[in-house]
Amino acid sequence: MRQIKLVFAVFIPVVLGIFVWCPMADADAVITEPPAGTLIQNRLDFPVAGSISDYNESRAANFHYWVSIASVKGNNKPDFHWPKFYVKSGHFQGSIHDGGQNPLPTPQPMIILLLRVDDATNQRFIRWFNRGVFEGFPVQNSEIVVSVPIRFR
Repeated sequence: MRQIKLVFAVFIPVVLGIFVWCPMADADAVITEPPAGTLIQNRLDFPVAGSISDYNESRAANFHYWVSIASVKGNNKPDFHWPKFYVKSGHFQGSIHDGGQNPLPTPQPMIILLLRVDDATNQRFIRWFNRGVFEGFPVQNSEIVVSVPIRFR
């Protein structure tokens, strides 16, 4: 059973607001490859696979899914992320090509993210790819559907 949440939006200071009913994002999703804690030997090319049970419903509601890789803050939470590929179906498989360098003498902690984003964010990711400028994006916790910690050699 889906939960319903009440969203209150104020459009003009004089207007008190309107009430909008919308289902909460409670996607049943999983990243099956690589497993959590995997030491990635070759960060230039490694597989990622998974599934999203409500993919079609989310797409019908104009949401998009992306696989991204995130750096890790001191508290083991994702910090900045770099989108890697757009998810085109409920069962997905792709490769991550990460050209970064491990700045640590030990394996570098990173996190694979499955993100659920709106149309505006999806377009922002597409423009980012087309520009070829590869600064990371700040992670928005509300967009994270699944996170899998990994380590880069």
